[in-house]
Amino acid sequence: MKLLFLTSVGLPPETREYFLKELPKKPEEMKVAFIPTAADPEENKGFVRAAYDELVELKFPVIQVDLKESKEKVRTKLEKADIIYINGGNTFYLLDWARKSGLDTYLPKLINNGKVYLGVSAGSILAGPDIAISGWDPSWDKNDYVSDTTGLNLVQFAVSPHYTEKERQVLEKEGRKVTFPVIAISDEQAILVKDGSWKVVGKGKPEFYGAKFSNDDDFYRLLESLTDNEWNTRVDDMWTVKNVVAHLVGWEEELSKLLPQIWKNQEKPWFTETNNWDELNEKSTDKFKGFTPRQLLDEWYKWQGKLMKEAEKIGENNMRSRPDLFGWWFEEGEESHYQTHYKQIRKALNK
Repeated sequence: MKLLFLTSVGLPPETREYFLKELPKKPEEMKVAFIPTAADPEENKGFVRAAYDELVELKFPVIQVDLKESKEKVRTKLEKADIIYINGGNTFYLLDWARKSGLDTYLPKLINNGKVYLGVSAGSILAGPDIAISGWDPSWDKNDYVSDTTGLNLVQFAVSPHYTEKERQVLEKEGRKVTFPVIAISDEQAILVKDGSWKVVGKGKPEFYGAKFSNDDDFYRLLESLTDNEWNTRVDDMWTVKNVVAHLVGWEEELSKLLPQIWKNQEKPWFTETNNWDELNEKSTDKFKGFTPRQLLDEWYKWQGKLMKEAEKIGENNMRSRPDLFGWWFEEGEESHYQTHYKQIRKALNK
């Protein structure tokens, strides 16, 4: 089971029971790897002690992990833990050390293998597709650490923690510029992510900014729920469900590399000049044939995140101004590539 709990302030009374009831064992049997590294640049670190004490109060055994320790030591500690708790602070600094420590390269696998992810503030933002949101307002995090703000893509939305009404204006303004959804949560709310689905828990209603959640989310949830046998179900004479997803991953990878070239060279992409895409499809299904369903979905999320990042660099207005180059991107009035295959897979599985 893939379980993430994304919060503003850890486990306050308003949300903690939602988290605790999802755990497979009692707190005293679940070792927490507590990562406070994001707080290094902060002058007041009292929130770190408060978070640590809260875990102890709930009877969790806690080990502290500083991402500045040796890579081997960090990984060994995390592999021995049941819950990976990434606390708040400066998100840009945190991302920098997530990369320097190598955490970004293996954390998704740990979570897919059953480690629970508990994010607090910066730790919640880190899990999303991009962390630039943490600096949208001048009074928020300052970025003196990274040029590439791509997040870990553990979830396909960004989290804006500590939400109050005064943040509405900046989230509305900046949210219009991004290609991913933004969920704003207060200190009394959290986002529970379980396998392919998520929900906001706690007191009050969440606020949503940025891009809208698309119908493609239904596709992700369907795939996350499939058994191994269902992944091997044939959808036509040539392809199984897994083959269909593999070719989609291949297209996301191809488009991630093509998009900046299209804009730079002002040339139409090759695939709009032909109706024969067999070579790329066959290459993709062959490349990913040895992947497990979980690994394949992770590849899909990874390349989709990179593709959205490239699109964001170009900008929607620029893309819309050149329908000769990017008309295929918007597919307005048409069924999307994803939706076509979503329906195909549902029909094959009778779902």
